[in-house]
Amino acid sequence: MRGHLSKLDAHKSMGPNGMHPQVLGELADVIAEPLSIIFERSWRTGEVPEDWKKANVTPVFSKGKKEDPENYRPVSQPHLHPWKGTGHSGWHH
Repeated sequence: MRGHLSKLDAHKSMGPNGMHPQVLGELADVIAEPLSIIFERSWRTGEVPEDWKKANVTPVFSKGKKEDPENYRPVSQPHLHPWKGTGHSGWHH
């Protein structure tokens, strides 16, 4: 976890959770263990914290006439995913 947090791109903008990747990277030593505990508990119980189920959904134009709502696809930005930007899902399968 610590490695993934420290590899976050500090030049990216903050996510919908309001946390800037640089802050997450700088706090990696402090937050890695608590996050690991939360992930492990979630994995064992099959339950996900309610806040993690929330996301900002933005319509993104794909093709065709921009006036047609069918030509947009939803893109979700989860509230808290500290590993976002590392190319890692956060789970080991």
